[in-house]
Parts: sequence; structure tokens; C-alpha cells
Amino acid sequence: MQASDSHPKASDDTEETVTGVDPIASPDSVALNASPDKIGTPTSGAVPAAETEGESSVNSPAGTKKSCKKKGRKNRKDASKQHQIQARYSPKTSPEELREICRQAKSSLIPLFEKKLTASDVDTRNGRLVLPKRCAEAYFPKISGQQGIFLTVQDTKGNDWEVFYRYWSNTNGKMYVLEGLKDYMIMMEWEAGDTVTFYKREEDEKLFMGFKKYQAPESAQKSST
Repeated sequence: MQASDSHPKASDDTEETVTGVDPIASPDSVALNASPDKIGTPTSGAVPAAETEGESSVNSPAGTKKSCKKKGRKNRKDASKQHQIQARYSPKTSPEELREICRQAKSSLIPLFEKKLTASDVDTRNGRLVLPKRCAEAYFPKISGQQGIFLTVQDTKGNDWEVFYRYWSNTNGKMYVLEGLKDYMIMMEWEAGDTVTFYKREEDEKLFMGFKKYQAPESAQKSST
């Protein structure tokens, strides 16, 4: 499915880019009860490099002050980065929109996060949605290993969709995906720039997903008329 000219060109960010040969196996070929890969641990006498790095400078009072300043700057950077990530995926649902969504879903829903669809997300040959890593780990069920699990996600119109939730590893770490969304993509006519928002139901924390078509900013609409 190709994005229309009215939609912005959305490029995948570093944690969501899908390149090269598709490494995802079909759900039928996945062993759901497979044990996780063994994780190597340091030997008893080994000390991780991160723990010894800069040790000599910390032993003196002057070194301690410098170390504290460096840690303070690093913590501020980490906090700023975390805020940017949260702001990027924070739901932009207005109170009025949320009331209407809850009315349609006949449930009390809590917005979790949203994902602006990229070119790879809307490709029906893949039929999958790449999830922001931090959001997936915060709001979706925990999964060990790469075997994945089946989930039932309800859309805000009341339809249940069985999807396959899994991750695989690449050079940027873990990449989380929802597979089996082809029919939903076609029904809602996904295009790059559209938005999918995830919610949880208050009473039992069941996952819901909503969809919103891309709308050009008012300034852009006025300039085109």
C-alpha cells in the first residue's frame, strides 16, 4: 500500500528500521515453549570494565568532585532523553476524543502511547507494526527469549484481533513487533503518517488499539486553499 501525496514521508528511526532480509519466522514455525537462550555471566574473578573505568581519578577528593559533576551531567542528559522519548510517543488524544472512544468501545480506557506509522509499517506484504522499544517493554506483556506470544487486542470499534507479539535482536538491541495485522491495515487503509494509539481497559488491563488518519496542520490547510 503506497502512501498518498497528502501524507508526509515518514522515515523509520534507528530503533525501528527494518532492513535486509526479513528475519521474522512465521508464527507456525515458532516454538512457543522453547527455553530462552543461555546468558553468559562473568567469571567470579572477572570485573566488568564499566566498574573499573575511571577508578584512579575517583580515589582522590578532586577526582571525586569531577566524577560527581560528570555523573550529574550524564543524569541530566539521560533524563532529557527519556523526556523526549516519552513526549514523542505520548498520546495526543483530547478529553473529548477519549470520551467518544470510550463510548464506542463501551469501556473505560487509559491511553498508553501512540505510534506514527512509517513506510514499513503500512506495507501489507509485512502485515506488521514495529513498536517503540521502551513503550513495548513498559506496557506489553513480558516475553523471554524470542519465541513470542499470541495476544488478543480489541480495536475501538469492538472487533477482536489475534496478533503475534515478539521481538528479535539487531545491532540496535531488541526490536518489538506485532504481526498478523494485515486485515486490520486493509480495513483501516493505513498510510504513512497515520497514527495508531494503544490503550488499556481500566478494569482488567486488556489492550485496545485505535486508529487516526493523518490530518494536515491548519496552517498548511489554509495555505493550500
